[in-house]
Amino acid sequence: MPAGGADTRLVVRGSLQRDLVRLGLLPCAVVALLLTGWLTHSRLVMLDDVFAAEGRAIARQVAAMSDLSLYAGDVAALQSVAQAALRGGQASRVEIDNGAGIHVVAGGGGAARQADALRPFTADVVLREASPTMAFAPPGLTAPGGQAIGRVLALRDTTALQRARMLSLLAGIGTGLLALSGAWLAVRHMARDIARPLRRVTETVAALQAGRFEARCAIAAHTPRRGRPLHEFATLAHDVNRMAEQLQRHKQASDERVREATAVALERMTEAEQAALSRSRFLAAASHDLRQPLHAMGLFIDGLLAGAAEAQRPALLRLQESTAFMSLLLDDLLDISRLDARVLDPEMADLPLAALFGALAAQHAAHAAAGRVRVVWRARSLAVRSDAAMLQRIIGNLVANAIRHAPAGGTVLVTARRRHGGRVRIEVRDGGVGIAPAHQQRIFEEFYQVGNGERDRRQGFGLGLAICARLAALLGSRIALRSAPGCGSTFSLALPCAATVPPVP
Repeated sequence: MPAGGADTRLVVRGSLQRDLVRLGLLPCAVVALLLTGWLTHSRLVMLDDVFAAEGRAIARQVAAMSDLSLYAGDVAALQSVAQAALRGGQASRVEIDNGAGIHVVAGGGGAARQADALRPFTADVVLREASPTMAFAPPGLTAPGGQAIGRVLALRDTTALQRARMLSLLAGIGTGLLALSGAWLAVRHMARDIARPLRRVTETVAALQAGRFEARCAIAAHTPRRGRPLHEFATLAHDVNRMAEQLQRHKQASDERVREATAVALERMTEAEQAALSRSRFLAAASHDLRQPLHAMGLFIDGLLAGAAEAQRPALLRLQESTAFMSLLLDDLLDISRLDARVLDPEMADLPLAALFGALAAQHAAHAAAGRVRVVWRARSLAVRSDAAMLQRIIGNLVANAIRHAPAGGTVLVTARRRHGGRVRIEVRDGGVGIAPAHQQRIFEEFYQVGNGERDRRQGFGLGLAICARLAALLGSRIALRSAPGCGSTFSLALPCAATVPPVP
């Protein structure tokens, strides 16, 4: 596109074959029509000239034969001359008149009926040069070029002329149509010969564009004579085939490089996965060895607190708090490592939600009382089929988060509802500040927290929801979130309903 924005594309219509047909047929049609028109016109003019020449010849012949008889007033002889002119069939009616009372008419049958089809031809009757010894020679008319003594009128029927003209016109039209048909067939054949190789070139280019680099343009030329170049289509096909071969070679080389790069990437990816799995298995297997020093540290701190002086107690309390946070972080890291190592397999069983909710209520009662939050549990005598430990970990983490974010004096609702499809949905609702849509997907990522830019350890480490999401995936479900700023949050989990409701222990 030019800088000025003007569109300089050449817009074409139709096809090359149609353009070639029009380009070749139009000149041929014009030449054929001009030649046919000229020949037809010449033929018609010639017919008219011949007809007129014959009429004038008949009138002059009758005039030459009737001069003496007309001069002598011999009507019978004039009648014989006129009848003789009619016997040849060239004239339909002959009239001889001297303007002095002699008027001879021969023929004329149906003259009234054929008046429009008759064409008149006239000739003056001039007395021929006579010898002076002739007794009846009038004085003053013995020299040539005397004055006329009468007039001859010969009428010819134009029906045959019109028929000949019509036949000539039809012959001209037929000749023109035959010329146009022959030109159209010839041009169409030549256009097809030109369009066919171009179509093959187009099909080959389309195949190359579609990625079939093995396609070739099958166009060959006859062996040219010495000094004459190859046909342009053969040269074009050769160039297209050479381009296809280069593209095929480049594609093969590119595929080879891609295979090599893919193999290297897969190998490195496998090594990275093996290394990650090895680290996860190591952390999962070393949980007891890592927890034992922390528990021992906690015991030592408890022992020191009993006999510590007042000045030492704040430092020991801070040390105890740090040890507790370290233990929680280590537990979360070990849980994630076990999930990454895929060493956790759920043990499915029918679980009554009343017993599960009772255990969780006792576990979080002190936390809820400290935050002045009321927790309402509604099991509705429902049971699910799931892993007890994993499900308790998921719901316990959601309840702990709800208590942490609920306002003082607020309520956290933990309820179960029977849904269609034989499933039970467990919901945890709080009346907190809510979560903006921009953060609702990222809160399930590791170490991601909303509104904790200072990384306050008392607000957690950002691993609880990530662990819950992975545990829910192991249970064949997912954690759904419905929240809005200022309207609280609702976390839900759908599990299959138990076949039977086991008794609450």
